[in-house]
Amino acid sequence: LSATPAPTGAPYQVYVADRGAALVGSATLPGADSPAPSGTHLALAAWVQPVAALAGGLNRSAPIGVVSRGVVAAGGGGFSLTLAGDFSSFTASVVVVGGGAGATPVVRSVTALFPPGAAAAVANWTHVVAVYSGGDTWTAYVNGVAAVNETFAGAAASVSAIASSANTTNTTVGDAGNITLGTAAVDDVRVYTAAGALNAAQALGASQCPPGAASGQPVPHTRFSLDEGDGATRTETDGGKLATLNVAAGARWLPAGAPSLLNSLAAAGITVTGAAATVAAGSPVSFTVAPADRCGVPLVGAVAVGELRLLDDGGGSA
Repeated sequence: LSATPAPTGAPYQVYVADRGAALVGSATLPGADSPAPSGTHLALAAWVQPVAALAGGLNRSAPIGVVSRGVVAAGGGGFSLTLAGDFSSFTASVVVVGGGAGATPVVRSVTALFPPGAAAAVANWTHVVAVYSGGDTWTAYVNGVAAVNETFAGAAASVSAIASSANTTNTTVGDAGNITLGTAAVDDVRVYTAAGALNAAQALGASQCPPGAASGQPVPHTRFSLDEGDGATRTETDGGKLATLNVAAGARWLPAGAPSLLNSLAAAGITVTGAAATVAAGSPVSFTVAPADRCGVPLVGAVAVGELRLLDDGGGSA
C-alpha cells in the first residue's frame, strides 16, 4: 500500500490478487503433446491484453495469434483463436467435415467484438471463450457474457483430423506474427476437446477458476497457465508437457500482475493497479493478508488478498 490521496466515506473493501506472469510472443508445444479434437466439440479460452507497437499503437493488418494447431483452411484440419490486428474483435475457427459441411473439410468461424475502447486499454485484460458444440454451433463469450451465437445449417459436422506433418502438427500458444507492430499478451490459455465443455456458466468460471472437481470447472485437454516469468525459456502445461518460447522471434514474459477479476470489486476513488492499492496519506487503515479463494479453491497463481478497511475519526472500524 502507498500513502497517496483516496476518498473518505462509507466503508469498503479492496481485494487484489497477483496471478503471476503472462506471455508476449509465442511458444511451441510439440505435436505429440498437442490437443487433437475430434467429434463435434471444441472450446478455446484465454485472457488477452493489447500490447502497443514499438512505434506506438496497434499497427497490425494480420491477425494476432492466441492459440492454434494445424492448417485452418478448406481441405485442411485444425483450429485457431485469433484477435483482429486492431484489437477490435476475436475470431475462433475450426475445420470440420461431414454432416452439413459435406465431404471436403471446410472452415467454420465465429467473430465477436471486444468492448469499445479495448484496443486503447493497454492495462486492461479481456477474457474470451469460443465453444463449438453439437457439430453445428459456435458461441462466443466476452468476459463471461455470451456475445455471438451462430448455428450452421445441416446435420452435425465433426472436427476434421489434423494432419501429422512437421509443419502443422505442433500447437502454437501466443502470437507468432511480427510483434513489433503490436501484439497481445496471453494468459491462462485453455483448449477443451471433450463433449459438453463449456456451458454458459462454465465460460464465466473459466475466466476466474482453476479447472477440477473442487471448482466444478471442466478439465481442458491442454492448459497453459503461463506463470513462469522472467528467465524461463519454456512453459509447462497442467499435464507437465513443455512448450518452448520462440525467443528469437521476440517472445518474452509480461511481469507479474496478470489478470484478476477481483480488482473489479474496488470502490470508486480507490486506485488499484496490478497488485497495488493506493489509499490516503494520514488515513489510519488496517491491512490483513489471507489466501485468495474463488470457486472453492485458491485463485490460479494468487499470492494473497488484501482487505482494506477504513477507520473512523475515533480510531474505530468504520
